[in-house]
Amino acid sequence: MNANYVNYLRATKKSENTIKNYTKYISQMLDSVSKPESEISFDDLINWQANIAHLSANTVCLQIASVKSYFDYLYKAEIVSKNIAEGLGRPKVNPKAKPYLEAEDVRKLIEASRTIRDKAILLTFCTTGLRVSELADLTREDFEQAKITREIIITGKGNKQRFVFLNDEVIEAIDKYLKTRIDDSEHLFVTFKNTKLNEESFSRTIKATAKRAGLPYWEDMTNHTLRAVAATRYAEAGVPIEDIRDMLGHSNVAVTSIYLKSCKNNIRSAMMQKIF
Repeated sequence: MNANYVNYLRATKKSENTIKNYTKYISQMLDSVSKPESEISFDDLINWQANIAHLSANTVCLQIASVKSYFDYLYKAEIVSKNIAEGLGRPKVNPKAKPYLEAEDVRKLIEASRTIRDKAILLTFCTTGLRVSELADLTREDFEQAKITREIIITGKGNKQRFVFLNDEVIEAIDKYLKTRIDDSEHLFVTFKNTKLNEESFSRTIKATAKRAGLPYWEDMTNHTLRAVAATRYAEAGVPIEDIRDMLGHSNVAVTSIYLKSCKNNIRSAMMQKIF
């Protein structure tokens, strides 16, 4: 893979997680085709796409997006004479209904945590709506300051800064977790191998915990599900959507609205009333 492609992604404001996924999928494609980029044909890409057709539509779409992005860069950089990936089609994605978590479901999830660490992480995630990358970047120093001020400054996408707040339950849970740590990592949360958290391991933790909690949709639980939990809970509490947008670090309200699940209790209450 062309070494400058990563710099191109960073220059176009792609997140580190996107960069990680794109480079992984592009490397897999190059290994599968086994040709230099300048010799790869459209038919080679079609054969590669056929080899990954057994994967979920979402995964195939992401892999194709990665390859299209790569060849677009190669063409713009004049490394190849033609963008052969431009004509690649993507499978139709039929969106599944996202799992809706009531407040009692969230509590079940947290209480089903296998370890003190998992409980502290889930509490923090569900109450702040942080991205996984932002959660992973938190430091012990951030937390020590938050114990005094109850707030943490988060640097999110596009280097935009915002505040999130930690309540007493979260602080108590993190304190208990830190007392079990014997490593010297600066990161507030680490894996069981004392390395920095990553999205893949966190996703496994969510699914395993949801399964242990007896949630019927545990297989569909994702990091974004818990971001939506935070957004929905605050919406139900009457927090304006503009404030929720700022809490999640979104660029506009339209993006935030995607995260907001139907507030079932509010809908039920409204529909039970005589309004005509």
